[in-house]
Amino acid sequence: MRSADSIMWTVKFRNGNVKRFKFPIRTTPEGSIKPFEGKPEGANIDDELLFTESALAAPKAVLGKKFDVAEADKSFTCMEHGH
Repeated sequence: MRSADSIMWTVKFRNGNVKRFKFPIRTTPEGSIKPFEGKPEGANIDDELLFTESALAAPKAVLGKKFDVAEADKSFTCMEHGH
């Protein structure tokens, strides 16, 4: 059974014993939470901003930089055929 602030299980054992377990399911009154209070209004769905972002972060300078791979970095070991 579920109420607004708790849930209760009733267990009946084979020997006829009945046990009830009641647990709270809320720590605040129902309807009291305001999840969007103090948050910005919904924005354009086509922009790339997250819910709480007002501007995109600038990318770091290393993005788009070409990196050279040394020959030692290219080697690999194939264990399947013993190579």
